[in-house]
Amino acid sequence: MYVGISSSVVGVPGFYPILRREVVGCVILSAMHARWAGIAAAAVVIGFAAGPAQAATLAVESPCQRAATPARDMTFVGTGFTPGEVVLLSAGSTTVGNAVAGADGSFRQRFQTPAPSQTGSHAHEAQFTFTATDNTDPTITAGVTFSTADVFGDYNPGDGDPTTLKVRFTAFGFAAGLPAGAQAPIVYVHYVTPKGKLKRTISLGRGSGPCGSIPRTKLRKLFPFSLVPGTWALQFDTRKTYTRGKGSSPFLWDRVTLKLS
Repeated sequence: MYVGISSSVVGVPGFYPILRREVVGCVILSAMHARWAGIAAAAVVIGFAAGPAQAATLAVESPCQRAATPARDMTFVGTGFTPGEVVLLSAGSTTVGNAVAGADGSFRQRFQTPAPSQTGSHAHEAQFTFTATDNTDPTITAGVTFSTADVFGDYNPGDGDPTTLKVRFTAFGFAAGLPAGAQAPIVYVHYVTPKGKLKRTISLGRGSGPCGSIPRTKLRKLFPFSLVPGTWALQFDTRKTYTRGKGSSPFLWDRVTLKLS
């Protein structure tokens, strides 16, 4: 749900959204979010199934992978396969790629990260199971289950008088890249004035699940303070202290902007 403040509110003339989405400094004139993520994690095994001939394993970097546009790759690490032979990687009945096991029966291969849907019950976060199968001995197989998520913050409803509007905030993907077993971070919203100064920071609480997501909060005022005209920014991130998110930021963030006049 993109942000939208109605321009037809009685007594509050001319409230318009900024239709802009910035991704690493690029401007796309069709949305209202800006986001960047800069977290990486070491490979960890988060699940496997063993074939009867050998104990095969399949691992990914993190139980939650960050989805991105354009699509980015993720790393799969396998062990216990036939040395020097092809290993097929599949999602359900669809083969997505292959790798060649080394002399020790292991492989490390990058494949495209599957993206979650943008609509419906699995919007912005989804779970996937991939399977690696030895092409020489199909009884040697291993599987891994992981989630992918957009780094995304928003609120709903998106229309109304911003001086009184009550909304539910949502946040997805703010634990992307963390290792298995890590505690999901608290998600904050920083209100930044048209002059670029921090007005207030609120906490949405700690996310849950592998991606540290918050599907929706309790109802609360969109702006819990008096407003001035101009372009406001709401930055979602995991830092209690505000720092403007940009392409080189070492933290996950998303930004929504709207113009009040």
